[in-house]
Amino acid sequence: VHYEPGFILKPVDTVGCGDTFFAGAIQRLVSGHSLVESTKFGNQLAAANAMLDGATSPIDEALFSSVGSYFRNSRERFYFQ
Repeated sequence: VHYEPGFILKPVDTVGCGDTFFAGAIQRLVSGHSLVESTKFGNQLAAANAMLDGATSPIDEALFSSVGSYFRNSRERFYFQ
């Protein structure tokens, strides 16, 4: 079992975040990445989704790259209790 905590952010709209997480994690897993790398990527995409307005905002590699520096530099994490 692996637990990957989420990022601290001010969400705009959380609709679709679970779907986005699973899409990112599964994409990485089928591409041969480890479970840890895959869940981290899923969390990053879900956080990016939460920062956008609307349930149909596109999540693609360009979006991930544009917010990637935020995630690489973010040291603060939150943990669900």
